[in-house]
Amino acid sequence: MQWVTGICVSYYVTLAAAELFDFSPFVAQAVGFVIAMVAFEAAPRFTRAAGELAADIPCLLKNLLGRNR
Repeated sequence: MQWVTGICVSYYVTLAAAELFDFSPFVAQAVGFVIAMVAFEAAPRFTRAAGELAADIPCLLKNLLGRNR
């Protein structure tokens, strides 16, 4: 999951950086690489937090609906 996230972020960030800021290919690749490394490190934490939130949704909904009665 981390590898796929890093690769996809690198690809799209490199394209976006080149288009939006008119970076040279070298600079766009450098920016894409740095942001992809951040995404690579953040992917497990994001996945874990999303899973914990998904597990808490029934309880959150129960609390929300219980307060409105």
